Amino acid sequence: SDYTADRVVPLEPDVTALRGTLWLLTDEAYKKAVSDYLTKKGGAVYATDEKIAVPSFSKETAVTHRGPVKRLDFDRAHWRGVVKAISASMLAEKQLIDSSVDVSAVRIVRFLTTSEGTSIVDEFTLYSIQVEAWARADDGMMLEHGRSFYARDVAELPTQAQIQDEVTQMLTELVALRNAPTIDPYTGPAILAAEASGVLFHEAVGHRLEGERQRDEEEGRTFKGRVGQVVIPEFITVVDDPTRPTHEAVQLNGHYGFDDQGVAAQKAVLIEKGVLRGFLKSRTPIEGSPQSNGHGRAQGAQQSMARMANTIVTASAAKSVPYTELKAMLLAEVTRQKKPYGLIIKDITG
Repeated sequence: SDYTADRVVPLEPDVTALRGTLWLLTDEAYKKAVSDYLTKKGGAVYATDEKIAVPSFSKETAVTHRGPVKRLDFDRAHWRGVVKAISASMLAEKQLIDSSVDVSAVRIVRFLTTSEGTSIVDEFTLYSIQVEAWARADDGMMLEHGRSFYARDVAELPTQAQIQDEVTQMLTELVALRNAPTIDPYTGPAILAAEASGVLFHEAVGHRLEGERQRDEEEGRTFKGRVGQVVIPEFITVVDDPTRPTHEAVQLNGHYGFDDQGVAAQKAVLIEKGVLRGFLKSRTPIEGSPQSNGHGRAQGAQQSMARMANTIVTASAAKSVPYTELKAMLLAEVTRQKKPYGLIIKDITG
């Protein structure tokens, strides 16, 4: 079973305690499997033949893979100095109430063996820098801002000077936000910048194209049964491609060779020129689409499900314009609607 409950395991190698923990895990997994089986069996009484015909798990070709060995290349003394220098620069800003700088290096070795014959061992490294700062406006509102940097190879991380430039800009924006008047609820023209657009497509489109959601009546099934129909403006195409290691020389975190169910990563065309073409799929089949497309992802030991990897949104050349022209179009629309201003939204929270 993919089910794993949270259980505390003693640090000491006590055989009795370990046996008890493993027994409880097995017992809970078994009882959940029985419950799920009875739920499916009960639901089948009311289901149509078409729904009954959709299997619970897809059959996929067994694979054997051994990825290259990865080693952490992390100079602790250098990065400790970077953290101290960046932290000191933020302490100089008196309008902050708190700030933090975190640098981490993680190496993950993944082992996957299945009863079908799949055997995968691969390794990943991920380096990250997280910078956050908090301020409080005069009316008491807490304000937060930050910068994040990621790389799979340490050499791809920004230099200390580049980080400092980003942090200086971040602090300028946070102080401006602190001193700005509170905006009233507003309806009018707006532009979503890159980061905000990414969050919007992730939340409003990406999650709703996950295969499991098409089978769950309690989920928002916005796109269920709409394959072949126009679902967004026809100049936009959305694909999810975990096979891409980089984009414009920037390393992508969503790159992998095999998903967490042992299926090879595949490029999934989700929306083509506004028309829905398919879904993100794990080994949980959906109506009309029985096979996985390599998007079965899991957090830790949790159950795998269809998730996004590298979601790429593109617009047709005819509808693509430089930012300066886009801003001019925004101002023209503000004038046409007789609004006092328009919005340029740089970032939003998911």
